[in-house]
Amino acid sequence: MLNNYQHFYSRTLSDFRDNSLYNRLKREGLTPFDIREIVGKLESLLLDKDINIYPIEKELSKEEDKELDYSIIARYKDNDIAAYNHDLWAIEYIKELRNKRVTKLEKAKAIFLTCDLNLVKYNFCA
Repeated sequence: MLNNYQHFYSRTLSDFRDNSLYNRLKREGLTPFDIREIVGKLESLLLDKDINIYPIEKELSKEEDKELDYSIIARYKDNDIAAYNHDLWAIEYIKELRNKRVTKLEKAKAIFLTCDLNLVKYNFCA
């Protein structure tokens, strides 16, 4: 999503929803160059704030994983087993890291960030 900012940068603030990321970036005066710099430094910026990034140690596959339930996510996303696996493994890993249900973001041991609204819908229904 951040990489697409360069395509929308020339638009005016009124072209964006008030609560959108692009609106915020534009109001902050950030250019596409600034965003590329931030993305390039993102991992080190997060580590400086004691925020870790955990890669998923599974080989992305187009084969169904017998341990995953595809029935709910299939209602929200296109039919692509590899994409389902990526998303479901990430969600399961976050649940494992948390080790309990979280009701306040501040108390979460781990979070999964996404701009995929279909995945957000899935996660709330799962």
